Amino acid sequence: MTIAILATLLFQAGALTSESSTGEQVSAVSKPTAEARHWGNLTLAPGVSRPAIIKDDPAWVQGDDRPPGVSDDVHGRTVINFVITPEGRLSNCEIFESSGDQRLDRVTCEIAVRRARFEPELDLDGKPMASHGRRGFNW
Repeated sequence: MTIAILATLLFQAGALTSESSTGEQVSAVSKPTAEARHWGNLTLAPGVSRPAIIKDDPAWVQGDDRPPGVSDDVHGRTVINFVITPEGRLSNCEIFESSGDQRLDRVTCEIAVRRARFEPELDLDGKPMASHGRRGFNW
């Protein structure tokens, strides 16, 4: 399994970080337990049969998404926390780590909510359920 595929797996509680081919860090979460289930080499939270999987291009935010008025000389890394809905949409986007520029932070969440699509996490009966994710973007 490639790093890019592993980087698309997102699931609940703990922390696992992988880097995509574009250099973006993707975090997935897991809470190991004595009765833990596994998805590849990743540990799933109790009650989860499959983690959420990114459906679209992992590069949600691109350099040309820079907000008007923000110079190309302004750089930083924005890390967001979010909810993946049972419908596979990203919602409740919050800044976990600021780039140092509020305009870059704001547009990161706006674009991620608009572009990100997932196959949602599944419970033990195979029904879609909400989950949480974290992802970093370099500007």
